[in-house]
Amino acid sequence: MIIILTGPTDPHADAVIERLERRGAEYLRFDEGDYPARANLSFGCAPDGRTATILRTQERTVDLERVSTIWRRRPSPPEPPAAVQDPAWRRYVELECEAMLTAVWHTLPCRWLPAPTSVLRRADLKPLQLKLAAELGLELPPTLITSDPQAFLDFYREHDGDLVSKLLGTALTKALGGSQLARFTQRVTRRDVGYADSIRYAPMIFQAYVPKQVELRITVVGEQVFAAEIHSQKANRTRVDWRRYDMTHTLIIRTPCRTTSGAAARAGAAARPPLRRHRHGAHPRRQVRVPRDQPQRPVPVDRDEHGAADQRRDLRPAHGARGGLSAQEDDDMNSEISKTTIEILDEMVRLAGERLSPRDGERRLRQVARDKQGVELDVLWEQEAMNSGVHYDALLRVPGQGTVSVGYCPDRGVPGRCGARSAGARTRCCASTRSA
Repeated sequence: MIIILTGPTDPHADAVIERLERRGAEYLRFDEGDYPARANLSFGCAPDGRTATILRTQERTVDLERVSTIWRRRPSPPEPPAAVQDPAWRRYVELECEAMLTAVWHTLPCRWLPAPTSVLRRADLKPLQLKLAAELGLELPPTLITSDPQAFLDFYREHDGDLVSKLLGTALTKALGGSQLARFTQRVTRRDVGYADSIRYAPMIFQAYVPKQVELRITVVGEQVFAAEIHSQKANRTRVDWRRYDMTHTLIIRTPCRTTSGAAARAGAAARPPLRRHRHGAHPRRQVRVPRDQPQRPVPVDRDEHGAADQRRDLRPAHGARGGLSAQEDDDMNSEISKTTIEILDEMVRLAGERLSPRDGERRLRQVARDKQGVELDVLWEQEAMNSGVHYDALLRVPGQGTVSVGYCPDRGVPGRCGARSAGARTRCCASTRSA
């Protein structure tokens, strides 16, 4: 018998179950979240060492001693019965039931995919995995795991700021419970460096950025090795972290590792035309191929048909683009946005000293831009719950020219960790105010 441990909504498990049913294989789909509210589990041991393990769900009773394979997919955590109301007792039931399930699964002499819980927990220890990878001869990118701001800054300078940051483990997912919020691997920005002091609150992983052409997702089952070649560089959203799925526009080639070759990879990549991304109005003086009804989607460009980028004279300009400006108009506009940028920054500093409410500060910033000809303003503010400090960010845009980003945070502020906002912070994103 095969047990599939997963939640009620899992299309991957659904696909496997469909094949198992076609083959007539015996299986049980079980979610640990049903225990103990909707399932019972018993383990017995006789004096001679013989054991009996019985699982009773709402549909059937299963002798777990007959299990030959367990696929630990994505089960929910144990859920106490509704009758247990007290938070402390509910937490006790959750932990006790988790311990029972883990103990019972480990008594079963069966195969596991990907591995028993104890092995999976060891695999989550990233420093240990890095050390083992090095011992096995794998080449590693320079890596720093730290909660020391100075160590991060030294590492940042050593690699000329070309770093990525990522979380150490799954603590964020567990702390947020059922929230859909996730934190992907991200490039470290100059703004992150300004927030370096907040690293002292929790450790993070920093690695030198490694440019890539493709990525391999490798799965080992017994002695069989399977690989999925992911062309993450074909879409902007997956360039740094392929888990930002863009399945529509990211080419994936599934093939066993033993049959993968450079020629096969190149043939697969050539089977699809290259992709280019543009936003309407982003490059008004360039000729780009962008359907009007798809302003932010990548569009295939066939170089054989359309020629090189500088030869595509017949392609229409981006939607909403203005004609080119004269040299004098261009100089006047650059001067205007430069003055506006300085005035906005001065106003941000004054607002921090006056400690106005974020809404009042927002109105003040909009008043500065309202008198500027042809400048559009977007304002974002964030207020810290712990000390009421306010961070302001302003985007100054001249249509057809470009955008300037201005940000300010007082020393008393406690900025969020690289790429994440602080707990308890309130944020608001405001609509554009246009001055014409």
